[in-house]
Amino acid sequence: MKKTILIILIVILVLPCTVLAISPDKVLRVGVYNDRPTLFIDENNKAAGLSIDVLEDFANKYNYELEYVHGPLSEQLKRIESGDIDVLPDLFYTNRTI
Repeated sequence: MKKTILIILIVILVLPCTVLAISPDKVLRVGVYNDRPTLFIDENNKAAGLSIDVLEDFANKYNYELEYVHGPLSEQLKRIESGDIDVLPDLFYTNRTI
């Protein structure tokens, strides 16, 4: 009887930790602006383009959820600096100042 209770307690304590380890809440907020054809908002007001396709493949493979935040590039730059978004695709570093 004591052994059964001990096993039940272990399962009750360990199972939630296992579930959390398997399916953590992973949401990436992605800034979307108009940079056709690699990144844009389509006629259905959804994020589209090659960059979105790559991000969605990554999200599916690693169990992330993507949350798209629409707006012009100038707003997206402010959002990435403040931490309001996690990813700003299709942006390249150059020696030129934006």
